[in-house]
Amino acid sequence: MLAVIGLSVRVEANNNKMLLKVKTLQDLTQIQYAQRERLAFIDYCLEYIGKVSRKSLVKHFNVGPASCSRDFRLYHSLVPGNTSFQHSDKSYYRSKSFSPLFEHKPSRVLFSLMHGFGDGFSTQSAYGGGLSETVQFIFPNPETMGALTRAITARFEVELNYWSCRSGRSKRLIAPHSVVNNGQHWLVRAFDYKTKHFKDFVCKRIESLRVLESRISNDAGKERDEEWTRTVTLELVPHPKLKHSKPIEMELDMSKGKREIQIRAALAGYSLQFWNVDCSLDASMDAEQHHIWLKNSKDINVKIDLE
Repeated sequence: MLAVIGLSVRVEANNNKMLLKVKTLQDLTQIQYAQRERLAFIDYCLEYIGKVSRKSLVKHFNVGPASCSRDFRLYHSLVPGNTSFQHSDKSYYRSKSFSPLFEHKPSRVLFSLMHGFGDGFSTQSAYGGGLSETVQFIFPNPETMGALTRAITARFEVELNYWSCRSGRSKRLIAPHSVVNNGQHWLVRAFDYKTKHFKDFVCKRIESLRVLESRISNDAGKERDEEWTRTVTLELVPHPKLKHSKPIEMELDMSKGKREIQIRAALAGYSLQFWNVDCSLDASMDAEQHHIWLKNSKDINVKIDLE
């Protein structure tokens, strides 16, 4: 065992080369947060853009060249085989033996490639390639979301004026416990005092709201939401009527022709709808429209409680 900059690391052989490896990702937490973010940026740029420079680090984090030099020295001490320096543009390039220091989650990587690497603030993406997404046009009001999340944290009840496709405009008293993105809408999961049931309210349909100082009763708490606390296992397989099942197996990372997903019962209906799954007992729906079949549909009892 070696100690480098306070990190627990190990040395292991790789193709007859001695490479310094961080033993666990948790070891990186011993580094100051700001520097850890800069190390992650270096690692991210090398993996997905192919190069990184001190200039890009200075520009993105607004830090001095001396700090950037220390960051690169630390990065090279942790993964010395990851880069090669090119004097022509003073940049570090991804080497053939590159091994990422951080685990970069696909969802965050794709978002950052389109919108920029950062902590939630708007930043310009360093990626200049062709990457886009379908138009997202349903965004809830930030003030509405802020009020809901504060109420959830404090366990306060919320009074709101809400528009429903079934009943029109009404005043509702709810006990919110979670915010969910179902792929199409942002929803707030809450106990509805009017119907005495837990329901999903579309955040964009909230006309106005007021956070009350009354605490949520035990009967209206998240722990009493049976559909939220209950999990179901969805057994997804390529639709039997598809001519070629391999593409679906690849898309869903299936093993032996199936993929089992555990999910909250309250969210299962939305996911099956979003993935356009054939939920019929005998796979009778059009395979050209429904590439996935819920094989254990007879065992799944879920519903969508959208108000």
